[in-house]
Amino acid sequence: MTPELILAFTGMHIAMSLSPGPAVLLVSTQGMARGFRAGVATAAGVLAGNTIYFALSVFGLGAVLVSSALLFTMIKWAGAAYLVWLGISTLRNARKVAARPQPATVSELAGPAFTQGLVKQLGNPKSVLFFGALLPQFIIPGQTGGADYLLMLAIMHGTELPILAGYAALGATGGAFVRGPVGLVWRERVCGVCQIAVGGLLAGLRRTA
Repeated sequence: MTPELILAFTGMHIAMSLSPGPAVLLVSTQGMARGFRAGVATAAGVLAGNTIYFALSVFGLGAVLVSSALLFTMIKWAGAAYLVWLGISTLRNARKVAARPQPATVSELAGPAFTQGLVKQLGNPKSVLFFGALLPQFIIPGQTGGADYLLMLAIMHGTELPILAGYAALGATGGAFVRGPVGLVWRERVCGVCQIAVGGLLAGLRRTA
């Protein structure tokens, strides 16, 4: 990649990562309801989803996802349905979580949080469009090699992870002010509502490319 392409790709990805969207909402909500580490685990799931789509794009399969309206719609609704179901479950179990004799450990929270981030990102139509249509604009046929792909992946993770971790920290800071059993119930409820909202956002996004 030329220095100009590197700068353009870096700037574009930073701007996209900073922009409030489903990933930012989910990460900050997890940080608020379940702590900073859960928020970071959610961010790691988002990055894992990015890595999968990046690999598909490198092998030319990203364009297939973009061009197929059926696949695009199936991916979108699968991700949306999962998050809505998760949000409803969180709302229903809010009081049970607050009544637990021992709070959940970091390891108990990390797995589900990672899965939420992964499914959210894989079900995000904007991710499909970015990796299937926009990312190839930075790939020069016959010139872009393995080192360039690794550099692009490093730029993506190196810029997005600190940004999402920052949102997780903001959420955790806000959640720290809401303590006690009653506070925990409301934190879980807010988390559930936001999960449903993220699912709704995914369902409402349209295929524009």
